[in-house]
Amino acid sequence: HYLWTEYYMKADPYNKGIYFRPDMVGKYDMVRMAMSDPMVPTEPAKSVVHAPRRLGKTQTLIQEMVPMMWLNRPFTQILISEENATRTAEEIKKIRLQLENNKQIQADFGGPGELFPRSKMGGFSWRDDCLDFIHHPGSSILGHSIESAQRGRGPIFGIIDDPERDDNSYSKKWRREFFQKLFGVYLPMFHSGGKLLWIGTVIHGQSCLHQALTGLSQATDEEEAPDPRFNDWHKRRFRMIEEKSDGTIFSRC
Repeated sequence: HYLWTEYYMKADPYNKGIYFRPDMVGKYDMVRMAMSDPMVPTEPAKSVVHAPRRLGKTQTLIQEMVPMMWLNRPFTQILISEENATRTAEEIKKIRLQLENNKQIQADFGGPGELFPRSKMGGFSWRDDCLDFIHHPGSSILGHSIESAQRGRGPIFGIIDDPERDDNSYSKKWRREFFQKLFGVYLPMFHSGGKLLWIGTVIHGQSCLHQALTGLSQATDEEEAPDPRFNDWHKRRFRMIEEKSDGTIFSRC
């Protein structure tokens, strides 16, 4: 992943100015977390991750890792979900523009009509809610917000990215409805062999992300409670300031 980023993305003129975290060990840790094996072999792998803002979680796990997977792994359907349709389309558009403007990727993998479809190319989509990969038929990047109706999509890999905001995460009712969607609609799309990753920044002590990291969920509009459905989730907190095994302190940025 690190070599992919350094060679294909960071060196391309289109990506100048995009934020890249210099800590390759931290980058590796994030990718390893996303690719964790399932805790229960018959279930999809599920992970929930906290990282402070500006630590590069969205850049690393969506803008870098998703195109790398999509270009190199046939029959890979990936689902990206942000808090709403507008934010989701923005993230998909960034990936689309990377591929349309990155001459290094096109030199090695192909360009319009070979790697990705030209406009109105029959049977394939190339828009900010669905990117079809014609080099490996069956590979797609789908964008559907966590708020939208999603059933039967069956992606092999999915990322929920920062679904909470200050104006909704303080609502107990919103938190309860979020967990209902997560377990009732979103998670059932994934099967054994798939991977689901939820990344974000803890906003406050009762936010959905904080509850999930401690194995809780908003059981009712009034209270949070232990939720055994989080027992087989990998839980990880990445901090800006970390301590090494020898006691020394270092910053990830």
